[in-house]
Amino acid sequence: MYLAFGAVLPALTGCQAKSVTPAEPQSTTSAATNPAPQYSPDPAELLALLDAAEAAMQREQFTYPAQDSALGLFDRVLAMDPDNAEAQRGLERIVEHYLQEAEAAARRNQLARAQSMLDRARIVDVDHPGVEPAAIQIRLLANARRNRLILDRAQLRDRAADLAGSLKTLGIKARDPECRATIRVRNDSEGRWVYQQLNLAPGDARIRAEIQIGSPPLVELVCFQSG
Repeated sequence: MYLAFGAVLPALTGCQAKSVTPAEPQSTTSAATNPAPQYSPDPAELLALLDAAEAAMQREQFTYPAQDSALGLFDRVLAMDPDNAEAQRGLERIVEHYLQEAEAAARRNQLARAQSMLDRARIVDVDHPGVEPAAIQIRLLANARRNRLILDRAQLRDRAADLAGSLKTLGIKARDPECRATIRVRNDSEGRWVYQQLNLAPGDARIRAEIQIGSPPLVELVCFQSG
């Protein structure tokens, strides 16, 4: 037994630990040190899309049909070149067109069309600074009180006393600061005479009125609800 242990022990004590040299780290290439090449849009393609968008604007194809509309074409430009100033301005022009249409329709008391034009403006840019003021104006017109006096053409031509009296009576309401009048007549001379008759009404408040040339001749009084 002792011989066996004595034979084994030198063999154990004679073992030496082997030194291990760490492997060299492998070099790796990262996306940060070698970024992907930047995409550059084709200037000729951008110009063609911008020209097509302008042509669509001239045809009044602002948002429909979607693919060939000015909106669709400007969006394609911005997808390729997000900072393209001409395309960004094009979108603003579309919004401005619809806001102008909404305002004109509201003045004619075409409130459904006014709301439709406003909705189209929102589709293009809901955050445009002109959208909310237009929405407020449409709401005010929708809730306004209206008085309309159709003007007899012969009485208007002759400056009839009966018509002058009716206009003077309407002028009393027109002096309300919450009211404004639209005078629609055949020429400027008639418009001035109608406005003069409205101003014969008692009171000091200024009558706010807009004169339009058109037919049929009338005076429409729109009074906004206070509060």
